[in-house]
Amino acid sequence: MMVLQYLWRAITMTAHTTSHADRLAMIDRQVAGEAFEQIATSMQLSYDTVRTCWRRYQQHAWPAREPKLAGPSPSGPLGPQHPRITYVLLRLKRQHRGWAVD
Repeated sequence: MMVLQYLWRAITMTAHTTSHADRLAMIDRQVAGEAFEQIATSMQLSYDTVRTCWRRYQQHAWPAREPKLAGPSPSGPLGPQHPRITYVLLRLKRQHRGWAVD
């Protein structure tokens, strides 16, 4: 029976990103004592999505409720770079058009 429920959930739930309002609603409903499965079913999300949102809230508390920033990561390889690095990379790309996808 559990296998059928899991398969039904996997078939009927489409993958999509959750909005900030949806994440807040999930957290508020979980704080109120509602079960993950009830939240997931009523919001038409997967159980794992609700659980992940709740775990993120447990680990980070209020910062987890903030909306996600759009754009590149603020740190790491896609974070901001020194302007000179960007200038040199763009100059090399323009000089050697075959090196990268244009």
